[in-house]
Amino acid sequence: NQTIPEHFLELARREELSIRAINVCISAGLDSLNKVIKFYQEHQSFQIIQNCGVKTNLELIDLCEKYKE
Repeated sequence: NQTIPEHFLELARREELSIRAINVCISAGLDSLNKVIKFYQEHQSFQIIQNCGVKTNLELIDLCEKYKE
């Protein structure tokens, strides 16, 4: 069982991320907004992460687009 950082849980609550999106991020070690955005910049998608389908991919892309610099 991994411990999920409180700041990531707060982001997830604030952005109303789905449980699946949270689990996808945590399973890939993406436990901060910066890590999520960096992953997206490098891969342009989250679907290479196990259990990340189309809807979860779009949800995470929307999050990145909202916060990218």
